[in-house]
Amino acid sequence: MPLYQYAANQLLNVVNNQHGNDFFNFLNYDGFVFEYRRNYTGLMAQVQEKYINSTRDKQGYFDIRGTFNGNTFTHVDVLQALHDAGCTQDQCYAIWRGWNPQNINVVNYRQSIALLALAMLFFEQEINFGREVFQQYSHFNRTRDYFMGYVLALFDPNRNFLNEIGNYISYNGQLKFPTYQNGIKNYCDLLANDVQAVALMNNNYAQIEDFRRLANLAPINRHLYALRGY
Repeated sequence: MPLYQYAANQLLNVVNNQHGNDFFNFLNYDGFVFEYRRNYTGLMAQVQEKYINSTRDKQGYFDIRGTFNGNTFTHVDVLQALHDAGCTQDQCYAIWRGWNPQNINVVNYRQSIALLALAMLFFEQEINFGREVFQQYSHFNRTRDYFMGYVLALFDPNRNFLNEIGNYISYNGQLKFPTYQNGIKNYCDLLANDVQAVALMNNNYAQIEDFRRLANLAPINRHLYALRGY
């Protein structure tokens, strides 16, 4: 089973267990932990008043937060880790396509750590962004392409991307949306026709109906509910 489908099953098991532990080891790797932000307690569930009309009713219902050995990490942290560990573009493509990290040749432990962190960020994007009622809207059908564009920029031999990274971080510390103006969308376009990488929220996977069923049963995002004055 591709890694993102496997991780999705892990998350669904946690969501379904109302009285259980809200934590799970990503792909059963020790130290790599996701916390399910139950009852709209995650950042994805927060709603700014100016976005009331565009926020979906169940946004943030499946929000998760990833940590490694108890520490959170950012997209920039992972780009730096990939660089410092000497990871290759081929290794990153394999993760993006859904290969299990156990099946990817690595030359040191640091590469394993960096690639697993990359997989966690890809999975988090597939859960939180997309076209479903519980996701924040994304222009990408396969939402992990957003960050993969930045990964490809990291490996571009014609630039030293980490030296430029400050130009790509927005006011809230997040990576800016890929556009042609900032040059990242060009890398994302290279991914468009890759048939080996399949979006997690894909109608060919039965799991999508499990997510839809749970979201249908869930109450409206309580932050959105309060802002709309129901």
